[in-house]
Amino acid sequence: MRIICLGGSYTGRYLARNFSGEAAVTFLTRNPERLRAEGFSAVAANDLPAAFDSPESLILDTVPTFRRYGKLHLPYRSTLSSLAEGASRPVYLHLSTTAVYPSGFTAQRGEDLPTHDEDTTPGPESARAKDRLLLEEAIIDTYAGARILRCGGIYGPDRCLATRFSKGDFSRAKTGNRMVTRIHVHDLCRLILSFGRAQPRIEANLVNAVDRRPSSNRETFEHLEGVLGITVPGDWRNEAPKGRMVVSKYADGLLGGHYRFPTYMEGFAACLNSPDHQGLIGPTVEEPTWK
Repeated sequence: MRIICLGGSYTGRYLARNFSGEAAVTFLTRNPERLRAEGFSAVAANDLPAAFDSPESLILDTVPTFRRYGKLHLPYRSTLSSLAEGASRPVYLHLSTTAVYPSGFTAQRGEDLPTHDEDTTPGPESARAKDRLLLEEAIIDTYAGARILRCGGIYGPDRCLATRFSKGDFSRAKTGNRMVTRIHVHDLCRLILSFGRAQPRIEANLVNAVDRRPSSNRETFEHLEGVLGITVPGDWRNEAPKGRMVVSKYADGLLGGHYRFPTYMEGFAACLNSPDHQGLIGPTVEEPTWK
């Protein structure tokens, strides 16, 4: 599969580095020299190769919302219009966020918080989340057949709560006892490749990219305290869980019934056992068993 990735995102870079046998990724960016210096294939808007005019290609949009003159801006719209509107147009896949779902809930137990899936009506509460939903709508209106992946919190090597805590960075503990839905970047890339096919395994244009187990900060922090031999500061222990859980009706099918990192526990263990973080942690972390 040929992929033109809009923006030099963490996810796009991970995809290019770790799935080169399945996808050839070229980044479309305003600063291609920076990505080329890191060993990636990158082009400016005026240099997009004609090879991407194919139904076997994928336009992967990882650019978050930004406004120009007070209006939401669709990145590289003029450059992509000929591809996205041609007879052999590639699939257009946008990475959005689960923040578009309503989240202002509190319960005595985490399992009593509401659970949202792809059929839940969005209800963004922050200005940024409202813009993300508006961007989804603009993309669907602009690119025929566009698909949306609403991503939970993306984490992985060099971008992980466990490694932050192992280095003494507890800034995330200030968020209190929130319910968090995550996706490891490796499984997110697998979802991109599966959902980005011309003929995916499902009949839907919207999928929640989340793992199998939302978890409260209390549960997650206590788990990391035991793994790392640390004490996480803050008032999160005494707070009722707040937020909501997000699940997916389709992600399991797109992944063939197998997550490499089905929960934060397997994903955090892998991050802590990566070569970049050896020696930073306390007790030995057991390597999870993966298929």
